[in-house]
Amino acid sequence: MEGPIQPTDVFTVTCPQCNSAIAAGKIFCAFCGYPANGTTEQKNSYEAEMLIMQDELEVARRRVKTARNTLYVLACITLFFGLITAAASSSDTEMAQQLNMPAESLKTVIIIAVAIGALLYAGLGYWSNKKPFAALLTATIIFSLSAISSITRTGYNIAAMFTFIIQIAIISALVYGVMGGNTIEKIKRKLKIT
Repeated sequence: MEGPIQPTDVFTVTCPQCNSAIAAGKIFCAFCGYPANGTTEQKNSYEAEMLIMQDELEVARRRVKTARNTLYVLACITLFFGLITAAASSSDTEMAQQLNMPAESLKTVIIIAVAIGALLYAGLGYWSNKKPFAALLTATIIFSLSAISSITRTGYNIAAMFTFIIQIAIISALVYGVMGGNTIEKIKRKLKIT
C-alpha cells in the first residue's frame, strides 16, 4: 500500500537555467543539474563549472573548424593535382601499357578516382558540421592510410620529404579536430544536449 502523497511530490519549482520543473524537495534540476534549491556555494560552483565548459566548448569548436577547413582544402588539392595527373597520363603510354588499357581510358579512370577522393573529403567536411567526432575520425583514418600508401610507393627524395611533412601537418590538424569533436560530444552528453 502506498503512503500519503507528500507535498514535495506535488508542488514544483521552475529551474531558472532551463525552465524544467523541479520537485520542491529536490536540490538539483534533473535536466541540467542546476542546484535551484541549493546553497549559494553550490550555485556558484555550478556557474564556475559552466564557464569552464563554455571555454572548453569554444576551443573544441575552433579545433573542429580548423579540421573541417583542412578537409575542404584537401578536397581542392586532391582535385587540382589529380586533374594535372590525369592530363599528364594521356601522354604516358608506358603506364597505360603496364595497366593494359588505352591512354584515354587511363585518363578517365584517374579523373573518376580523383573526383571520388575530392568528394569524399568535402563530404566528410560537411558531415563534421553534424557529427564532428565521427566525421573527423573517419577522415583521419582514410587520410592516414592514404599517406602510408603514398610513402611506401615513393622513393626518398626532397619532394617525398616535403610531401611527408605536409601529410603530418594535415594528420595533426585532423587529430586535433577529432579531439575537439570528442570534447563537444562529452559536453553535450553532460548537458544532455541532443
